[in-house]
Amino acid sequence: HQFLSDTQELSALLGGILSIIHPELYHQGMKVLRSIYDAPDDFRNPDLIIDTLWVWGSPFTAMSLISNRHTPLHRDLLGALNSFDVVMSWGEYDNGRFDIPATGMTFRYDSGTAIFLDTRTFKHGASAVVGEKVLFCLIFSTAHAQTWP
Repeated sequence: HQFLSDTQELSALLGGILSIIHPELYHQGMKVLRSIYDAPDDFRNPDLIIDTLWVWGSPFTAMSLISNRHTPLHRDLLGALNSFDVVMSWGEYDNGRFDIPATGMTFRYDSGTAIFLDTRTFKHGASAVVGEKVLFCLIFSTAHAQTWP
C-alpha cells in the first residue's frame, strides 16, 4: 500500500494522459474498477480489495515493476487485446533505449520517459543501462478485459 500511495499521483497523471489519447479505453478501465469496487465480495480478500482501490490511482488494472534489468524483446501476453498500456522508466542511468521493431524505431529511454503502446501486439524491449533504472508498467489485464472495445 505504501508503494501505491507513493505512486498514486504518477498513476493518476498517466491515467489522465490515457483519457486524452484514448478516452474510450480510459472510461472502460474506470468502469472495470467501479465494478470491482461494487462487488468486492467476488474476490478472496474483499477488505484488501477495498483498501487497495482507495490508493489505486489509475484506470489500468495491473502493475508490474522491473528493476535494473535488460528486458529482451517480448509481448505482454497477459495484457488485453487492442489496449494501450504504459511503460515508464525512472532512475539515475545513462543510455536507456526502448525498441519497437515492428515500427523500425528505437527511442531514447531517459528517466521519466513514458511510452503508451499495445504491449500485447507489439514486441518491445528496454536496453540494459549503466546506473539504477526502474520500469513502471501499467497494463490492462486480460482478467478484466472481456468487454474492451
